[in-house]
Amino acid sequence: EKIKMALYHLDQTILLKGEVTGIKEMRKHIAWYLKGLPGSAVIKSEVFKIDKAEDVKKMLHSYALDMK
Repeated sequence: EKIKMALYHLDQTILLKGEVTGIKEMRKHIAWYLKGLPGSAVIKSEVFKIDKAEDVKKMLHSYALDMK
């Protein structure tokens, strides 16, 4: 559910502010969504390096699948 909500939040922020600004703002929020989840430290550090929405989405989807 956290990943699903993070993806929704990402999409809405990008719609409102554009991809560049939306990604920059969402980095900290994504870190909060992932807080406490197993293995999330690696994902959090990678998210701060990504500047394309599609890459962030792929990473979060992959992380969600790995958790199952």
